[in-house]
Amino acid sequence: MLCIALLICCNQSTQADEFDAALHKFRTGDYAAALQAAEEATKPHYAEARWWQLRLECLLTLGRYADGVKAFDLSQRQHPTDAPIRVAAYDVLRLAGLPERAQSMLAELLRFAETTPWRYSSPEDRIAVGRAAARSGADAREILENYYDEAQKIDPDLRDGYIAVGELALAKNDLAVAAETFRAGLKKFADDPDLLYGLARAVAETSDDESHEHLAAALKKNPRHIPSLLYQAEEHLVHEEYKEAAAALDDVARINARHPRAWALRAVLCHLQADPFGEWYCREEALAPWDGNPEVDHVLGSKLSRAYRFAEGAKYQRRALRKDPNYLPARAQLAQDLLRLGEADEGWRLVNEVQQADPYDVPAYNLATLKDRLDAYTTLTTPHFKLHMERREAAVYGRRVLDLLERARTTLGNKYGWQPERPVTVEILTRQQDFAIRTFGLPGGDGILGVCFGYVITANSPAALAGNNTNWEATLWHEYCHVVTLEKTRHRIPRWLSEGISVYEERQANKAWGDRLDRDLRKMILAGELTPVSKLNEAFRRPKSGEHFNLAYYEASLAVEYLVESLGQGTLARVLDDVGAGMPINESLERRTGSLAGFDKAFDKYARERATAYGPKVDWSEEDLPKVPQGPSASIAKFLEENPKHFLARLRYGRALLEEKQFDQARAVLEALVGDAPQWAGDESPYALLAQTHRERKDNAAERKVLEQSAERSDDALETYRRLIELAIAAQDTAALHRNVERYLGVQPLDEFAYRSLAEQTPWDVVAKSAESAKAVAAARSLLALEPDDLAGTHYLLARRLHAAEDAEAKRHTLLALEETPRYREAQQLLLKIVDEKKAADAKPKQRPPTTPRRPTMVEP
Repeated sequence: MLCIALLICCNQSTQADEFDAALHKFRTGDYAAALQAAEEATKPHYAEARWWQLRLECLLTLGRYADGVKAFDLSQRQHPTDAPIRVAAYDVLRLAGLPERAQSMLAELLRFAETTPWRYSSPEDRIAVGRAAARSGADAREILENYYDEAQKIDPDLRDGYIAVGELALAKNDLAVAAETFRAGLKKFADDPDLLYGLARAVAETSDDESHEHLAAALKKNPRHIPSLLYQAEEHLVHEEYKEAAAALDDVARINARHPRAWALRAVLCHLQADPFGEWYCREEALAPWDGNPEVDHVLGSKLSRAYRFAEGAKYQRRALRKDPNYLPARAQLAQDLLRLGEADEGWRLVNEVQQADPYDVPAYNLATLKDRLDAYTTLTTPHFKLHMERREAAVYGRRVLDLLERARTTLGNKYGWQPERPVTVEILTRQQDFAIRTFGLPGGDGILGVCFGYVITANSPAALAGNNTNWEATLWHEYCHVVTLEKTRHRIPRWLSEGISVYEERQANKAWGDRLDRDLRKMILAGELTPVSKLNEAFRRPKSGEHFNLAYYEASLAVEYLVESLGQGTLARVLDDVGAGMPINESLERRTGSLAGFDKAFDKYARERATAYGPKVDWSEEDLPKVPQGPSASIAKFLEENPKHFLARLRYGRALLEEKQFDQARAVLEALVGDAPQWAGDESPYALLAQTHRERKDNAAERKVLEQSAERSDDALETYRRLIELAIAAQDTAALHRNVERYLGVQPLDEFAYRSLAEQTPWDVVAKSAESAKAVAAARSLLALEPDDLAGTHYLLARRLHAAEDAEAKRHTLLALEETPRYREAQQLLLKIVDEKKAADAKPKQRPPTTPRRPTMVEP
């Protein structure tokens, strides 16, 4: 008996070793060898269930769906109720064109698990039943609590437990939970390709570099890991790396030539390369195994939407829903597409449907919650725009937003020969998180000011960017330019050209707007960090750093500027026409410039000359800056004796002299710095220190002159604009007052200071119907909308402005001032004046308008 027991133990040990070897082959990409081992193991009258499961997974991976159905049928003779086998067979049956059988098979498994739960008490069975429940649309929390959590309690080292939980989190777009789960799994199963792939997907939104690192590790462990190869192809498509995407899909085809997702991605590739026949053919191949597969059109549409082809993406999501009206991923993506297309009513309705059907879908939950807040917003309209803003903000500066958008529409539409066919929707959100959720479906997006989807623009309100001065007017001009270039080219414009035109047009609209050359960009350009125009999209795809991303924006705008300067606006328009017709950008540039290589070379020279002209006579080095003392000025002067052109040391010297109240010496140093690098402007520039020097010397005229020079070159110098307003008031310079209030409001439209300055300090004797009077009235209205502490005084201020403008509404605001403060003497006096003027006007005899004699009418006899 002992010998028999030993023989049984040895045989079981041998079988376990054989299975582990076969499983290792499967997980490292030797699918044929793993399948051969599984087929050999399942030939006898009876084989362990795990061998049948492995056989099914091998056949699914290799695309042998019909053989998979046969294997499943054979397995049922031995293991008719086994949960892992049934879950492994689910996709096999569907892709063999048997979706009804696949669904009924899972439904039967779930009934078994409910009626005979003791059969499915092992951790492997619990994971399998949980996966079956997930595929059947069960509640995510119940799946976690009833199956996955219980399985991990029984066996904390179960690999499939980590994968199942991570996959469920990814399916619900709960990326934080997914990442945490996959990381925990990798601590126990280092280098597991499935866990590495899952982690790559989970962290992609937060760290592109980390995602690529994990994806590379997965493919190093298993170079034939199909999920990783498909994800790699998807990322190449996003970054317009079409050759690399095709290569990754070729790798998949060598393993499984019938893979539906791979063919769907090939269809995307064909669409992006303007190959409609190829797109049709690849879609047909994707649907060949199972014509009713909704995932094909969902994948196709989702990837087109990532490429900003939202209309085309929505079309494919509708196709997916025609195949399966209950396919939630397509409904969720269609909701996002419609919101980005401006079809808000249907988009929000779908968001609500998805959220009710799946309360754990994170983007749907976020959007549904956001909708409740957006319902409190107000809508301002013109024939060309629908503007959604928070009510108070709309009352304060909504009209200013619409005026800016109308100017952008006229200017850019005329310039590029395109006008929108329907109103453009603009949403300005008061919370950064709301902006991110409305734009991306998920929190994040720090540093992004606005996004254009075509006919929809979303932007952060200045209130959402507290402490971060940015010019919202420049942002909206930039985004509206995207409306023009995206729609004119049918969303085919490459990113570098679209961003380049938008930044270029900012500078054309206002010389203070747009990315400008600074000392950091100068250093990078002269260090050879420029990307050739022929490869400029690469600079946006995976920049080495934030500084390189900034360089990409500036370089793109400079490339557009050079193209227009050297070949004219007409050439740029023809390039856009080419791109809109489906021509690759480099082919168009070759055609329109005569030689793309020559254009690259000439532009490089142009950019270097521009960089060299930035402070050409000074030493911009920073390496020895730590050697420069912070003060006193005498110590810095010693350093400058040996380094007289060192700009940053001279700047430190000027600041030290100012702090030591050596104003004459400071003025001389700072004037020289401004003269050497006049392009460096703003609140932290030499201009600001020089203005402070003049202020200390009580020289208001000199201070104003310097600050105006700085303001002309900077679009976010709020402190500079504030001081210029104060100086304009002191000098009683109405034009300067209005000019700098305009600058101030372009950065901060929610501050009482600028509105009060304009409303109170615009001369009261300006012509009643003049532009200055209208602006003063508008400023008083905005001030009132800000709900200042002195509400009575603000109503009175507005009443005076309206009275001066001969507006009958003055009486109403006078009465409101008195309602707040009944003994407000000045308001009482103004009311009496208004009443007396009305009586005098009524007492005047009304003159009848002159009549024109009627001409006799000829009547026919």
